[in-house]
Amino acid sequence: MKTIADKDLGMDCNFIARGETENEAIDKLKEHMETAHSEEMEKITSGKSEDQIKKEFRKYVKEE
Repeated sequence: MKTIADKDLGMDCNFIARGETENEAIDKLKEHMETAHSEEMEKITSGKSEDQIKKEFRKYVKEE
């Protein structure tokens, strides 16, 4: 199981996304951040491609 926490991206929140793959966990985190932290998400992703965003988020994925 792969996990990624939005705290690792600077959010003041305890949400942890889980998935069978890195991409699944990242997609779940992005979905959460787009609804719960939309302004912060815009700052993090502004001007970046989907691949760049995933590459950046991938640094924070952990094996559970």
